[in-house]
Amino acid sequence: MSSDDECGPSKRLKSEEDDKTVFWPGINSDLETFVTKCSVCAEVAPSQKKPEMIQHDIPDLPWWQIAVDILELKGLFYLVVVDYYSKWIDAIQMKNKTAHTVVDILSFLFSIHGVPKVVLTDNNPFKSYVCTEFAKEQNFKIVTCSPHFHQSNGLAERAVGIVKSMLKKCFRDPKATLQNCLLQYRITPITGLGASPAQLLMSRQLRSSLPIHVSKLKPSVIPNVKTLLSQKSDLTKNYYDKTAGGEEYEFSPSDYVYMQNPFTKEWEPGIIVEKLDEPRSYLVKNSGTSRVVRRNVTFLKPNPSGQTKPYCTPVYMLPASRNNVPIINEIPNNDIPQNNVPNLNQDAQINLNEIDLNLQRWREQIRNRMDPPVNRTRTRTIKKPDRLNL
Repeated sequence: MSSDDECGPSKRLKSEEDDKTVFWPGINSDLETFVTKCSVCAEVAPSQKKPEMIQHDIPDLPWWQIAVDILELKGLFYLVVVDYYSKWIDAIQMKNKTAHTVVDILSFLFSIHGVPKVVLTDNNPFKSYVCTEFAKEQNFKIVTCSPHFHQSNGLAERAVGIVKSMLKKCFRDPKATLQNCLLQYRITPITGLGASPAQLLMSRQLRSSLPIHVSKLKPSVIPNVKTLLSQKSDLTKNYYDKTAGGEEYEFSPSDYVYMQNPFTKEWEPGIIVEKLDEPRSYLVKNSGTSRVVRRNVTFLKPNPSGQTKPYCTPVYMLPASRNNVPIINEIPNNDIPQNNVPNLNQDAQINLNEIDLNLQRWREQIRNRMDPPVNRTRTRTIKKPDRLNL
């Protein structure tokens, strides 16, 4: 059977011509297994169906959990911050996208609203050394989404869309300003809650240029906010899950997988390095380039024929004497002495304790490579030159 016969497995299995031409017991399962293990079919397969939504925890207090993202429009940068409880949005223009600028703006916002407990962001530049140290000093936790899977930080993406719409209107209307647009948004009641972001965050309504009775500006706490937010979140999940239903795989370290290239949409062989604390997030090593990247399970699927192909022998399968090299310097299969490589196609005895030890050593090397660099002072001893004493 050739690759031409493998295209369209469902049609191939249901073909009447096959029933008239050839038959053996278990033909359907054999054909399905053959197609599943075909590397050519797997590499050009379409994207997986999206899995069901995982909801974020609804905070009990305002400004307890916030989402942050960077908006770029017409060469200008804005830091967009939204509160998960009140849906309050802040948008401040940035001079650049460096970590120091992000820290300065967050420090300004924290001086007004206080320091949150959890900050949900993208990876760049919030996983930098500067932002990480700032989080330690201010005692809050940074939770990042998987690269190329920004819908996991959906509230921040929604806030970016709202601010972008405001900016486009401001560019066309010289009298409109971003600050005034944000004020109107903050005093507008949220659908299903009956209260504005200002009321949910500050327990009071804000005064604008529109006439309003003084009694409406008096502070009052909005009751049952978390219950109403839970109902809105459940409704959103129900609508989302109607078009979802993709199979959600669970992987363990050293599992062979196919990982989808987010740009070309083609699938490449890889191997699971580690399961991260974030939901559906893994560290994966590309077997072709030896790069270790973080990917959501949406971009991963099992590789049944993985043991006969990756392109490079994984480091954790090498003996301990060869497991002290960086990841990028892995030795191709044809350069490794065959007496040092376990042959999986034969009845070779593999020392599992040694493999586990090497796997731990490999993970430690990956963590060290991913940690931010530490600035070190100069420790070299400078000696005076020997001069000829005449």
